[in-house]
Amino acid sequence: MKGEPTEAELMQEAVAILRNASATQEQQGNALEALRYLVEPIDNANNLQGMGGLAPVVFQEQLLGDHPEALPMLLHLLSAGSRAGSSRAGTSSEGDEQLAAEAGAKALYCLSAILRLSAPARSAFYQVGGLPTLQALLAAPAAQGGSLRLKRKALTLLADLVQLDGAAQQGTAGLDQGAAVAAALQLLDVAALPECEQDTDMQEKALLVLLALLDSGSRRGGSEDGTAQPRPAAVLIAEAGGEAIVQRLEDAWQLQAAAAAAAGEEEGEDPSFLHDLVELCRRVRQRVAAVRQQAGGAAGIAGSLGGGRSSAPHDSSEL
Repeated sequence: MKGEPTEAELMQEAVAILRNASATQEQQGNALEALRYLVEPIDNANNLQGMGGLAPVVFQEQLLGDHPEALPMLLHLLSAGSRAGSSRAGTSSEGDEQLAAEAGAKALYCLSAILRLSAPARSAFYQVGGLPTLQALLAAPAAQGGSLRLKRKALTLLADLVQLDGAAQQGTAGLDQGAAVAAALQLLDVAALPECEQDTDMQEKALLVLLALLDSGSRRGGSEDGTAQPRPAAVLIAEAGGEAIVQRLEDAWQLQAAAAAAAGEEEGEDPSFLHDLVELCRRVRQRVAAVRQQAGGAAGIAGSLGGGRSSAPHDSSEL
């Protein structure tokens, strides 16, 4: 007599329902809910990608919009797939790795599209812990499966979420600003990051995340009910040594811009683009320095601003 179906068989059944154009919305919703539970173990998440199950989830935008509680599953699958790709290095084919990367990029694209357009979906995403998963994806080093392509998309999404909803709202819904700052600074630290992991486009996006956090912090006023407010991003950046990290990157880009100008337009990076990146670095440093000076120097920044004092006002059109 046949026993209970295995988890792999249940996953295959759920994927088949998602692929079935004639399945009802209720059936597909139940299948999506079943997958949420089934892919929690890392091995099952890896197996779902292996059986081609990520694609039908990715392309169910309407279904995911109706079931926003399932959105963090996409990030879980992305994280699982990237770690699996790293552990299989040397054993999987280049084609398999490219397919996994493509599926992951589509998953994050789908997630981003839904969250940008739907405030209820964003609210549900925060409530079910989607932001910590996004931050973990940002912080994963290449040696543990951190994909540059996924990080670029994740950084763009994080900046959009901060701009759409504000760091104060996200702080109550799961956004650890300290972790977000640390993840961005990790991608900017040219002294610690291997050269093979340094990516100009990704670093530009990391700077935009810092600016979005700084901008949101400057808009945030004091708490009306007396509750503690999230610590300003400028404080967190300063305490993490962010000014020095950004300064090193700025210096490196200035050298590249000078070399590109000397080599001519036919070779290397576009000098004008590099000058734009240098200006981004300066904006971050100047914003943090202004808050630090208001607080009476580096030694006083935590004590003076820890209670939620806002940074100097600035033109929000900067972003």
